Amino acid sequence: MKSSTLAVAIVDDQSIMRDVARTFLLANGYEVSLEAVNGFDLLAQLEKVEKLPDICLLDLNMPEMNGFETARNLRSRFPSIRILAFSLSAAKAQVDDILDCGADGFLPKEAGIDRWRQELAGVAHPKQ
Repeated sequence: MKSSTLAVAIVDDQSIMRDVARTFLLANGYEVSLEAVNGFDLLAQLEKVEKLPDICLLDLNMPEMNGFETARNLRSRFPSIRILAFSLSAAKAQVDDILDCGADGFLPKEAGIDRWRQELAGVAHPKQ
């Protein structure tokens, strides 16, 4: 693995979505550093890792701790992690809310491959 490879945490309660995201990320040169089923699971894993992921691909709608609460926790406890929220169904108000909670971007899960690449690159390498 090259040192420039970006590490991504995938947080989604649906295993099929984690599989899709993992396959896409690995095929596009990212490392998948961890996978979690909700915010509590993510935060517990982050407390134990040697190196934090660069990016968190974060579902909005999960049981126990949803994406909004998770984003707020990430911003306060792990501010270096960039957050790309994603969801199958998100109204504009929800997108605005997740950005207000600290997400760096939003990706509709049903978006095409080019949009996935664009959004990940935008979060990974924000314009100054």
